[in-house]
Amino acid sequence: MDTALPTPPCCPLPLFQFEIYRHIVLCHRPGKQIFRGLREGKASTPAISFDRGPFQARKISDTDSPAAYMEKVAAIRREIEAGNVYQVDLTRQEKWAVGGDVREFAQRLSRENPAPFSGFIQQPGFAIISSSPERFLSLRDGIFLTSPIKGTAARSAVVAEDRE
Repeated sequence: MDTALPTPPCCPLPLFQFEIYRHIVLCHRPGKQIFRGLREGKASTPAISFDRGPFQARKISDTDSPAAYMEKVAAIRREIEAGNVYQVDLTRQEKWAVGGDVREFAQRLSRENPAPFSGFIQQPGFAIISSSPERFLSLRDGIFLTSPIKGTAARSAVVAEDRE
């Protein structure tokens, strides 16, 4: 990780954080199974109760107005029709005020959008909810594999080196 990279102003979280959790719950959607685990060894921080009542959300802002967003969609269509690109990932950022138990939202999202690769982490002060069709990272037989759909950048300017 290049520590010279600036932290995005919109997010107070670190660019990278590694944690080992004592308690885990793994939902295996294809097998319709739920696994609960307890890591052996020293006890980690006790579980924290996050039950704060029903989940509520109110949109505060959006990076694009509906008209500006649709103009971007039109520009992308023109580029596709011109043959300049074959795929574009258009994103936008929204800010929301939330309250209550965020687990309720994570469960609803999982029911309504059963993405193959989802995750939920809750810590004091923040929560991360992920619902994605892309496998970001896997570990199988001691080998890490990453296969993101978008945002893939070359590791080297030399194609042969990048393929290795």
